[in-house]
Amino acid sequence: MNVTVRERRDGWATVAEKRPDQEGFHSQQPKHHLNTEWLPVKHTIGRSGSLRSQRDGIHHAHKPGGARTSVCHAITEGLRRLIPVSLLCGLLTACGDPAPPLPVITPSVPQQTLDELVGVAAGPYPVSEQQFTLEPETGRDVPLRIFYSECAPSCPLVVFSHGFGSGNSEYDRVLRHWASHGMVVVAANHADSGGLLYGILASLRYGQLGLMEVRIADLKLVLDQLAAIAVRIDRPLDPQRIIAAGHSFGAFTAQQLIGAGAFNPETERMEYVEDPRILAAVALSPPGPMFDQITDQSWKQVRKPMLITTGTRDAEPRFWPDWRIHKLSFETSLPGSKYALVVEGADHYLGNLICRTDTEAEPQTHALMMVNAVSTAFISAQFAAVEAGRSDGGLILSADYLHDLTKGFATVELR
Repeated sequence: MNVTVRERRDGWATVAEKRPDQEGFHSQQPKHHLNTEWLPVKHTIGRSGSLRSQRDGIHHAHKPGGARTSVCHAITEGLRRLIPVSLLCGLLTACGDPAPPLPVITPSVPQQTLDELVGVAAGPYPVSEQQFTLEPETGRDVPLRIFYSECAPSCPLVVFSHGFGSGNSEYDRVLRHWASHGMVVVAANHADSGGLLYGILASLRYGQLGLMEVRIADLKLVLDQLAAIAVRIDRPLDPQRIIAAGHSFGAFTAQQLIGAGAFNPETERMEYVEDPRILAAVALSPPGPMFDQITDQSWKQVRKPMLITTGTRDAEPRFWPDWRIHKLSFETSLPGSKYALVVEGADHYLGNLICRTDTEAEPQTHALMMVNAVSTAFISAQFAAVEAGRSDGGLILSADYLHDLTKGFATVELR
């Protein structure tokens, strides 16, 4: 399979792009993409992983979109056919004023106690980053951001799927944290990336089940191209130690790779796309039943280890009025190596720390600390299990430890 890689004009540095309103339904006024030019140099990755350069004179740029109101008016009828009416109403009123913010909840323990918790601090390794785009011969192009650090003799890997309408530039506080602990993190930009409006357009183009399939295809392309990615970052990747992770809609994408099913209304059957290369999944605020495709039966066949995270303010009155809905995948999957982190006062975006980082919200820094610490412990435990033949997440994943340490601010549940 030949895959072309596009390189950004600004090399490997982080691209400071402000995206339109991110996943969710309390968004601010949209900010358009900055124009981004691509070098007219194509590097083709062949089956052997070798690179071939080709100058084709192609110029690519993202152009600002039109006004939200005119676009929304033009696609309303299509949306009625593809998205439930309740969701449509929420999406088209996304420019409304957000609800008054609630005060941020902080743990009633000394900061030093939290700072000493294993996994809270960044790891010992400096993190590097590369950005490029995989261009398969068939299928859509997949832009990637890759975070990596030192690892030997080979690097474990996390593949990450962003939330609906968000993007791979909105989760640095989590992804860089993982990479600093000695792993490679590959974050794809899906077809619905770039803002809520782009998400709506992708839903129109593919349909809900089709969009799920496209997201899965993106991550499987990454898995198929590990040898080529290893060459680009000059790090040996371990194909036996791979975890899928994601947030919100992307959390379900990750769960699909370990056995979650999506219901096809046309065939009236569950469809499964589990990938044997994936050891486990980290699902940050995964959805409950959603559209017609994600049902209360979707996780019945999930056998592999899984961590889900949520918080007691992870609710949205029109779509998930009770935060506990995010625990459904934890509660209905097959028991064994299933973990749920619940953080007091944490919402869907940890304030403005993930997914919607350009919104005016109070950052939930302590909640992020808990997510980073527990997810790092879980990921490390799964990778260690491959080498040691057993999984041991240490104290932080044991029952009651985190709850007692933080005096109820964060709790880990086990099944």
